[in-house]
Amino acid sequence: MTFGGTFAPASLFFYSTGVNPGSAPSETGGVTRNVPHTVTLDGYTFVLDLTRSEISAQDTFRDNVAADTEPNDSLFNARGAWGRYQYGFHHGAGQELADLSETADAFRFESSVGIRWDELYQATLQPSTTLARSAASSTPLLARSGDYVFMADGATLYRTSDLTTWTAMTAPGGTIQALDTDGTDLYVATTTVMVKYVGTGTTPTAFTTPVTGDCTNVAFCSGRLLLAKGNVLYEVSATGSLGTAIKTHFQPAFRWTTIFNIGSRIYVGGFAGARSELYTLTTTDVGALVLSQEAAPLPVGELLRTGVSYAGVVVLCTNNGVRVAEVSGDGTLTYGPLITEPGDVRCAVGDGRYAFVGWSVMDGSRSGVGRLVLDTDVLPLQPAYGTDVAEATTQANVTGVARLGGRTVFAVANSGAWVQNASTYVGQGELLSGRISFGTVEPKALIGVVATFNPLRLGEAVEVTVFDEYGVNIGTGTQATLDATTLEIDLGGETVPFCRVEIALTGPGTTTPTLLRWRLRAYPVPPAVQQFVLALVLREQQIVNDDRGQVLHYNINAMYDWFEQLWSNRRYALLRMGGREYRVRVENFKLTPTEWTQDGSLPQGNLIVQLVAA
Repeated sequence: MTFGGTFAPASLFFYSTGVNPGSAPSETGGVTRNVPHTVTLDGYTFVLDLTRSEISAQDTFRDNVAADTEPNDSLFNARGAWGRYQYGFHHGAGQELADLSETADAFRFESSVGIRWDELYQATLQPSTTLARSAASSTPLLARSGDYVFMADGATLYRTSDLTTWTAMTAPGGTIQALDTDGTDLYVATTTVMVKYVGTGTTPTAFTTPVTGDCTNVAFCSGRLLLAKGNVLYEVSATGSLGTAIKTHFQPAFRWTTIFNIGSRIYVGGFAGARSELYTLTTTDVGALVLSQEAAPLPVGELLRTGVSYAGVVVLCTNNGVRVAEVSGDGTLTYGPLITEPGDVRCAVGDGRYAFVGWSVMDGSRSGVGRLVLDTDVLPLQPAYGTDVAEATTQANVTGVARLGGRTVFAVANSGAWVQNASTYVGQGELLSGRISFGTVEPKALIGVVATFNPLRLGEAVEVTVFDEYGVNIGTGTQATLDATTLEIDLGGETVPFCRVEIALTGPGTTTPTLLRWRLRAYPVPPAVQQFVLALVLREQQIVNDDRGQVLHYNINAMYDWFEQLWSNRRYALLRMGGREYRVRVENFKLTPTEWTQDGSLPQGNLIVQLVAA
């Protein structure tokens, strides 16, 4: 419906008698206090046809449309309770937003400690650990060679074949700075010498030409033995001759911290100051190794501690965390996002489908190991990851990690070698979900949370706690009844914009509870939307104030112009009824004419408007 005419605000209407009920103009029509038995809209006074007017709440939910009958949450009635749940944890940690994010993953969580999370559709307690060999060194080192794990503690070298009994070997001389293996023999670099221990021997074997001096790193790669002395990189011949240096770095403070190979291609790298470098090596026509291209530039300030190649990928450990990289055809590395949670990562080892990395600072003043699931990417070149086994007495740098017989051993500075136990578990572990928003930032009234688990055994318990956006506990409960399988907590309609769910598992040490899933229910509390359907009496002359003589005269043509603009622009206006004010917009309208204006140019009658409160 279109109305013609010229917009003339000043002549829309005037008062012919009585006292002007308005104050200083603040709206288009200028009236800020309505006459009894009238309403004002945008500063204009109107009589209502009460029999055709109504005030109601507008539906805040859209109609739910399911594209097909495939089972999913969209089939539920949107007006009922909404749910968030987790029935798998195997995509690991690092997810701060559990929903309301395009990368949200139903199988990820924010953080955990003491929880075995990587098994499908369940979470259990981690195996406990035991200090199997104490060490006084600030940089104890570990390496697996053949059937043994070796640990360097300052000038002393130990080995074990069962992670229980550690045998002291004949010392190589000097303080041990690096260990590596060719699969059978162990190579040891110290502050005074580089030697090897052949096979199962416990006494070092010197080279025909002894390799002496401050040996800072050693590695056996692609059938070649490489040695670093400070900023100089050498290849060591079978007799021990160093020959010409492969590379002398121009920066005296540079240290070659990592040497590894992928197939026949060798990578070498290190850092000086705040700058790291990583290169490939190639061979000359006579078979000598020379430095080739840069393999992967790292950001300034990210120091390359070590690199490990395993199962076709590379794990880069830095002072800021850990990255996973893949190899391109020309030998360069493309790495993924930095996993920062482990902090300064100084060691890594691969085993099965996993990589295990040092995790020096865990919650609860613990140090231990992180687990990367290399065959499960949660983001491009970012595998599922989370905490693994830990020790519970100190917090210090984890400087070595190794695997033997399916168990992990890791070295902690000034503490020693901690070994994963075969059949006992930690007493308690916690798993914290990401921030849950139910897909909207509007408030949610929480109904309750329920956790489901395998039947509890003697000494086992499951605790569930819900935290608001500030970390305040808004509901908690514990289930420790023998053979119980569920725990339900009534949250009483607590209203929050965001929340988190924490699951704590407790056990006697000999067994572990098995968490299967949890579910949180809530209903949204969107802003209330009030709706007014008002039948405004729109005539050239109208008596107001309960027929007490106040007469309004309207310019119908100008009124049409004003209303068309108010509707088409969706401009907010004030609706006043008595002492109440509402900020509204015109959503829809309909004119129901009853007669023509005196000049016969326009219809007049009731203007029915649908107003929605803002």
